[in-house]
Formats: sequence, C-alpha cells, structure tokens
Amino acid sequence: MLVRPQLGEVVSLELDCDPGFTLISGGTENLVANPQDVPRVHMLDSGPTALGWHTSATVTQQFSNGGTLEIVLTIRCAEVTS
Repeated sequence: MLVRPQLGEVVSLELDCDPGFTLISGGTENLVANPQDVPRVHMLDSGPTALGWHTSATVTQQFSNGGTLEIVLTIRCAEVTS
C-alpha cells in the first residue's frame, strides 16, 4: 500500500502461476481510501504474460492528505495435466 503517492509515480506488479500450473485468467483493481483520489490514478496496462499477469498504473495528481493506493492483482491458475 502506498501512502499519498506522488505525481508521476509508476507502480508495476507481476504475478506468476506456480510451476506445473497455467494461467486461466487474471485482473487488477486500483483501490483508494479517499474517493476524491479515484481520478488521480490511471491504469497504464494490464494483461497476461508467458507465466501469469502484469499491471502498471501511474499517479496523475498527488493524492490527498492521508490518501492511499493499493493495487490488487489476482490470477487464476489451473494444474497442467498430461
């Protein structure tokens, strides 16, 4: 969780499936504590990688005092069967 992220800050995350598993789906969500900060963060990209999912977001305006940004990245993987 970032506390009052600054203008221009870029946050990138990547999450991979465990060995022996393959990606089925994934997604991301930007969570802010103060509703006024919702338009101050912009998702740059989000999508599958060879082994999982990635996302990047940037702060377009400094967050309000006490404002926080949490980026939640979720993937669903399935065991590979022969």
